[in-house]
Amino acid sequence: MNKPSKINTNTEHFSKNIATQWYEERSRQASASFNLAIGLATATVIFGIATAVSVCMNNVSVAAATTAVGLTSGVASKRLFKLYDDTNTKLDDVAKELLDE
Repeated sequence: MNKPSKINTNTEHFSKNIATQWYEERSRQASASFNLAIGLATATVIFGIATAVSVCMNNVSVAAATTAVGLTSGVASKRLFKLYDDTNTKLDDVAKELLDE
């Protein structure tokens, strides 16, 4: 009768535990990124409407309003995606290191 070695079982359990934690963390990050993207889209729409109202009331020039909306949404989007990409890259690197050991 061949019994599986206890060391092998522990290693497999350890690997599965890390894989499960990795998957849960990636899922959490995906959920957080989705929520941030929805929040960013909502803020951009609100800012755009407020800017449109300001333009209609002749409080702000059209060029300034367009520039403000474009820069705000562009900078926020770029920063959010960079943060998300950096976090995923670090998580992938850590997962590879742990699974290789």
